[in-house]
Amino acid sequence: MTQTAQPHGFVTKTVHWLSAGLIGYGYLKGLDNVSQLANPALFQFEVVFALALAALFVLRLFWTKRIAAESRLPEAAPHWEHLASRAVQIGFT
Repeated sequence: MTQTAQPHGFVTKTVHWLSAGLIGYGYLKGLDNVSQLANPALFQFEVVFALALAALFVLRLFWTKRIAAESRLPEAAPHWEHLASRAVQIGFT
């Protein structure tokens, strides 16, 4: 760990914002009307979209665990912050 917080790398930021964008798109597209899924083409799109989002989440989990696993918190951060960070990391797995 370091004395100051380190910025996240390009891949981490890209995966984060791509995930956020896809979740936002899925939310705004909103299938409020479940009967829309009766359309086979739309249903197929939804399945492919969900699989792509799941693959991105698996990539994010792999990247966080194997490549960028080191905490970005500075050593001087409060103890509760380190505990909260660790709890979130465990929650993702």
